Amino acid sequence: MLDVLDALRERGRSVGIVSHVADLRRRIHAQLEVVKGRSGSVLRQRGTG
Repeated sequence: MLDVLDALRERGRSVGIVSHVADLRRRIHAQLEVVKGRSGSVLRQRGTG
């Protein structure tokens, strides 16, 4: 699956993935992380792709 995602990215395509799998977090550098807070959740952008 990760090879397919890499091929899509190389062709200029974007794919969104919702996952808790650590291998995906390590391999996919551009991320939006949802962080739970006391007054609601916030989004944190990580990496650049």
